[in-house]
Amino acid sequence: MILLASLILACCVYVWTNKFFGSLAGLTALIFYVFCPNIIAHSTLATEDLLVTAFIFLSVCSFYRFYDQASVFNALLFGTATASALLAKYSGVIVLPIFVALFLCLIFICKKSPSRFFFRRLPISFFALIGLFILIYHGSHVDEYFKGLRTAADYIGQGHQSYLMGKYSEKGFWHYFIIAFLLKTTIPFLFAIAIAGYFGIRQYRNPSLYLLLIPVLFLLAASVFAPLKIGHRHILPIYPFLFVLAGTLVQRVRWRYALVFLLPWHTAESLAVCPHYLSYFNEIAGGPKNGWRYLIDSNTDWGQDITHLQNYVRQNPDAEMVLSYFGPITVKAVGFSFQDFLSMPGFGKDASHINSPQPSKEILAISVTNLQGLYFYQQLGPDPFGWLKIKKPIGRAGYSILLYDITNDAYVHEQMAYVYYLYGEYGNVQREAERAISLDPKRVWARYLLAFIAVRKGNWKQGITFALEAMKADSELQVLQEKISTPLVATIFAPAMINLSAAFFSAGKTDIGIKFSLMAAKLDPANPTAYVNLSFAYRDLGYYQQAIDAADKALIIKALDKEALYNKSLSLSALGRHQESKAVLRLLLQAYPKEARARTLLNSLP
Repeated sequence: MILLASLILACCVYVWTNKFFGSLAGLTALIFYVFCPNIIAHSTLATEDLLVTAFIFLSVCSFYRFYDQASVFNALLFGTATASALLAKYSGVIVLPIFVALFLCLIFICKKSPSRFFFRRLPISFFALIGLFILIYHGSHVDEYFKGLRTAADYIGQGHQSYLMGKYSEKGFWHYFIIAFLLKTTIPFLFAIAIAGYFGIRQYRNPSLYLLLIPVLFLLAASVFAPLKIGHRHILPIYPFLFVLAGTLVQRVRWRYALVFLLPWHTAESLAVCPHYLSYFNEIAGGPKNGWRYLIDSNTDWGQDITHLQNYVRQNPDAEMVLSYFGPITVKAVGFSFQDFLSMPGFGKDASHINSPQPSKEILAISVTNLQGLYFYQQLGPDPFGWLKIKKPIGRAGYSILLYDITNDAYVHEQMAYVYYLYGEYGNVQREAERAISLDPKRVWARYLLAFIAVRKGNWKQGITFALEAMKADSELQVLQEKISTPLVATIFAPAMINLSAAFFSAGKTDIGIKFSLMAAKLDPANPTAYVNLSFAYRDLGYYQQAIDAADKALIIKALDKEALYNKSLSLSALGRHQESKAVLRLLLQAYPKEARARTLLNSLP
């Protein structure tokens, strides 16, 4: 259906250009259309983008046709085309202000009045529009359109995570679509519209100029001010108008011959990138191989290259795969075994395979959207996979999936273990940390991670062993501090360090336990457990005032923490401050009446 819409749009581009500027101009516009990589890419995708592009163009053309010749047929055509633009995608609503602007420009600038029956037959267009809405929404459900429109407006207003040239934003970048247009449009086409636009503006009373430029200006203005900036596809509707504009270049005798150079160049660009049209970038961006450094997501990567990755796996049957995939398919459809590494939400949950401990060859295949960390930077910090980007890939599947040989790379395995831990995939943490240590026994962070995993499983002795091995090279826990990049990361590792400190306390290694408790308190000041552990540890060492201070900090966070109150009372009693200790115990018993040890201690105090 989308391809059919694209073919109809191609015909309309030719017919409209031919009507205003002649057959040679129409053919020129058609060639620019047919060989535009962005048009080809979205003509083969089951999305609304090409559909709304076609109907916005048709509605503008039908508006002028009706404005110029207000026949009943043209009125019906205008209403139907407008309804189709509104129904194709909610962003199609922009045609309504475009019509108003065109109407005003035609009257006040071009001095062109509407045809005689324009206003009389305008209701026919309105009833055609309403009729199509009723047909599509089965009569009584037309209100669903307006509910959806409101929902879409709210979604756009909230913004979306956006990436542009190494930077991230929640509300987008005002120049996002300008950059996207300049990088994803062929250079010869940019030249053609720049030259044609310059000459067109000089004829400011020509109605055709406004029919081409007003929609482009409105669409670009909307893209600049809308917080949602995630894909070049959202400005796809400007292209048909620009194809027509480029076609007018044949009317300039001195510039007509430039098309002899520009059209073959434009065509060659399209043929060279085949079949990877979605990943097209022009020479300004360094071509499709480097486009992902500037723009990601639907600009270059929608998971379309999974078939090329399947071909690579078939050609390298001995390689075990780690896959970080950004795309719409299911795990079953991947077609080969792989260890998942933060693929799209909902995808990796079904991928339970873990690679062998000692693979002869191991390849990490990662989609460029994941590699740039667009949907991970909030959790992991800016450029979360910078440690992988500094490595040279051994190849690529298409232009959107990069391949890295990680067979003997201890550093990469250690970093993967760290990321797995942050997302709670502990089986993969153990595999990657053990793999890193087997390749390089000096990997400190990998040993810490194994310590956290062991303690989490209740194997405190093994956890202490791993931690002590790590501390031989990191006695002041500097490696731990360097890994804490965001508040979320801090709150994830704080409980792990609290558990590890408890293991050291139970083993009688109080001084080391205090180090981890202090680190946990520093990472997550809102967690009272770290301060409670410190309070017990200080009391065991005879540092009673420090034990009281630590208990007070825990009580600030949690006013009636049972352990903090009990330990504070013990420390006060040890200092001979029995009345204060009794007051704390009474408070404890008031909150926890069945706390027997507190009642026993209270009765034993002088």
